[in-house]
Amino acid sequence: MDSAQSYWCHQLIFTLDHDLRLTSINQEGLQSIGYPLDALIGRPLWQLVPDHAWTRIVPLLEALRLGESIQPFALELIRQDGELIYLDVAASLMVEGTDRASIHCMTRNMTEQRRLEQQHIQAERLSIIGRLVAAVAHELNNPLMSISGYAQLLLENPTLDAQARRDIAQIDLQATRAARIVQSLLFLAHERQPERERLALNELIQRTLALQEYQLLKEQVTVILDLAPQLPDVIADAHQLQQVFSNLITNASYAISVSGRSGTITLRTAVSGEPDGAPTVRVEIHDTGIGIPEEIMDKIFDPFFTTKPVGRGTGLGLAICFGIIQEHSGRIWAERRPNGTTCLLVTLPAYKV
Repeated sequence: MDSAQSYWCHQLIFTLDHDLRLTSINQEGLQSIGYPLDALIGRPLWQLVPDHAWTRIVPLLEALRLGESIQPFALELIRQDGELIYLDVAASLMVEGTDRASIHCMTRNMTEQRRLEQQHIQAERLSIIGRLVAAVAHELNNPLMSISGYAQLLLENPTLDAQARRDIAQIDLQATRAARIVQSLLFLAHERQPERERLALNELIQRTLALQEYQLLKEQVTVILDLAPQLPDVIADAHQLQQVFSNLITNASYAISVSGRSGTITLRTAVSGEPDGAPTVRVEIHDTGIGIPEEIMDKIFDPFFTTKPVGRGTGLGLAICFGIIQEHSGRIWAERRPNGTTCLLVTLPAYKV
């Protein structure tokens, strides 16, 4: 067996008939996508592929059915649990007799590699932007403090009329708001040293939810907790992790409010593992809101990128979350579910006793 064949042979393998229905799949393939065999055989492939990806795949498979050779291509499949897996596919036409032909597909699961590449790209972006914003933030901090200080001194003047007092109070309010944004920039630039301690993540999530209970109730958001019992602890900065989960819950609540109806946020914890076998703790935040469009999924962790209207967001929240989780040797990413909703996932190294 040559190296090209060995690259493909030990991963998900399946065949399609002339109508692009699954006719066979190997055991590793069943494990990869989580369906039982009887739920797959005879099933059209398009039912397992997101719509945006299917429109790109169809012309390739059509060309193959007409006898043309095609280059390996990327394919996204929807697992039974709704998660996406990313595959490299080498497809070839197998002729059986005079009027029967099938498409034989050998694949390589690239899901983990894709996530790692995205994390690396994002880390590089944050590193570059972090150095820039740290310099800018330090330059802005002093004049903002002066503006706020002088505004507060003016407000102590008893001779001010009502209109002037309102105007100066507004100056102080906006200067304070700008100062908070500057603090967020400094946080993004890792100006604060984390304070690590052993934490029970389930308890931290429950404490975070308690702080937002009133706002969630007001916005008609139902929270479902699915917390794994005996979840391993993590070594982390409690303040920073609370900021991460608070931000993710707030974003999920906003996505529901924009949809114009009541909704549900599900918070789930579980024990998982990395490819190297290291145990990790996994947190999922899934909401029934409007979801993140596929075309912007690779931008949501970029600093200053936001889909919220002016005044509702700075575009720093998810960028800060990314930086915090990266500093904790963890990973954070988003996955779009087949029904259009979005799930944010976080993994952190489990504490080793």
